[in-house]
Amino acid sequence: MLKVLMECILIENLVERIYRTLAERESSNPKYRQVWEKLADEESDHARALEMAKRLLRERVIVDTHLSEKQVGELLTRTKQFLQAVQEKPDLPHDRVVRSMIALENALMKVHANLAIEFKTPDLQKMFSSLGSGDENHVALLKGMLEI
Repeated sequence: MLKVLMECILIENLVERIYRTLAERESSNPKYRQVWEKLADEESDHARALEMAKRLLRERVIVDTHLSEKQVGELLTRTKQFLQAVQEKPDLPHDRVVRSMIALENALMKVHANLAIEFKTPDLQKMFSSLGSGDENHVALLKGMLEI
C-alpha cells in the first residue's frame, strides 16, 4: 500500500506540472490560463492529502488496498509520457491536450474512489471522497474548455 500511495503522490505532482506547463504556454486565451492554474493548484492539494494518508498508513488506519501496483504504475507511466509530450511539443492541438487530461483525471478519480474505501476512519474516507469530487470538477472544467 505504501508503494501505491507514493506512486499516487508522484502522479498528482506530475499532473500539477502538466497543468503549470500548459498555463505558462497559454498566451492567447486568459480563460484557459486561469483554468490550467486552478487545476494545478488543486492537484498540489491532492498530493498533500495523499502525503497525509502516507503518514497515516504507518499508524495502521487503513486496510489492505484493492488498488493494484500494476494499475497505479501504468497510470504513472502514462502521466510521465504525457508530461514529456507537453514539454517537448508546445504545438500540441488544444483539443488533444484537453481530451488527454480528461482521460488522466478520470483515471485519478478511480484511484481516489478506491482509496476512499481503504481507510477505516470516516474523516479519511470523506477526505478521499472529496478528492474524487475534485476530479469530477476537473473533468467538468476541462470539458468546458472544449466548448470555448
